[in-house]
Amino acid sequence: MPTVTIKIENERYKGDVLLELDEKYPNEKWLINNLTSGNIYEPDVSRVFLRVLREGDTVIDVGANVGFFTMLSAALVGPAGRIVCFEPDERNRDRLNANLALNAFNTVTLVESPASNKVEQV
Repeated sequence: MPTVTIKIENERYKGDVLLELDEKYPNEKWLINNLTSGNIYEPDVSRVFLRVLREGDTVIDVGANVGFFTMLSAALVGPAGRIVCFEPDERNRDRLNANLALNAFNTVTLVESPASNKVEQV
């Protein structure tokens, strides 16, 4: 499985985040293709994170998938911050846990269930 390095830089933070991704899964292949071609994943959302998140902030990531936004958030809020992420899918959780370990982020709490008990449009 390839490990993709994501370079993060704004006026408050400069560093790298690593994501181990498996291209046999469509969601991860999409990330690999975006990140290795010099693009940022979901650029509008990523730019908001880079502009808004500060050291010590708390972030709730609903549907964390394999962890792109979880890792980005953890890097930006630093050791004084906190991330709570929800991921009900077992395979995604396994991949997310692997990426958390790869980056040594210990400020992330993974909730292994959906964020709601209903399926509805919000």
